[in-house]
Amino acid sequence: MPAIEFIGYSRDEAVERMERYIPLFAHLDWADDFIFQIEPDNKVIGLNRIEQPLVRVRSRFPERIEITRDILRDHEDVESFVIDFRARRVQD
Repeated sequence: MPAIEFIGYSRDEAVERMERYIPLFAHLDWADDFIFQIEPDNKVIGLNRIEQPLVRVRSRFPERIEITRDILRDHEDVESFVIDFRARRVQD
């Protein structure tokens, strides 16, 4: 499941981007696995005081991250990382 998180965008900007990007992923066999994370309005500001919004992509599958990055690259600054999942037993 690739998760796409909009960082530094208003809620309306994030929803507008999500709607724009959904068709770009539609051709993928695993398109229904995408999830979008939209937070309330937030800002990302560099030390130079310039806003620097970005999209963060994360997944357990590096190849899906690469494909997603390639699709979004022309539209957004993209940060990505692989989730390393390890099942752990819960003790009482």
